[in-house]
Amino acid sequence: MTPNAWAHTWETILRAAINDDALWLAGHNDLSAGGLTHLALEPGRVSATASDRHHTTPAHPTITMPVLTDDQTTAWQSASPTCGHHQAVRTGKLPECLTNPAHTGGVPIQPTSDEITFSCDCGISPCRHIAALTHAITARLTTRPADFAALRGLPERPPQHDQPVTTTRTTPGGKVHIPAHHAWAWYRECSEPPLLPAYT
Repeated sequence: MTPNAWAHTWETILRAAINDDALWLAGHNDLSAGGLTHLALEPGRVSATASDRHHTTPAHPTITMPVLTDDQTTAWQSASPTCGHHQAVRTGKLPECLTNPAHTGGVPIQPTSDEITFSCDCGISPCRHIAALTHAITARLTTRPADFAALRGLPERPPQHDQPVTTTRTTPGGKVHIPAHHAWAWYRECSEPPLLPAYT
């Protein structure tokens, strides 16, 4: 499990939206190989420049989701006034109490997987570049959970551009669990697969 509720929520929603374990693994490996730069995060949208060993032209994956409406924002601001989570968000924190719609005036801070849309100029959607971007945002949310609120437009925060892209574990031990046949399919598609050890 990822280190906090918001990184875990993002990872769970996006994995369901991508719904392809082979792509999930390919994106993890591309990110680990340094294949993602120029990460930009703003309300309702994250994007980056991506590259992988199969293409010479960089791709530009984008993940979008709806931001909260004015009515939803008003309901959120008036809910649980004594809790202090409003001020916490403004100072870069995102308390886990906000995962409960009963605490936020019925406003779901988390989008559903059906509300997530993908685009990438590689011509495939979803693709390994989208998966790499998903892993990058998961890593970012482990240390900056309040960016989840920024993605939903709550509260207003300035756009975040050109953030360093790093990799962190997305499952215990840094492992991505996929079926063996998906791992083998990914291995076969490598342009220069690593040599298997010769056991005699």
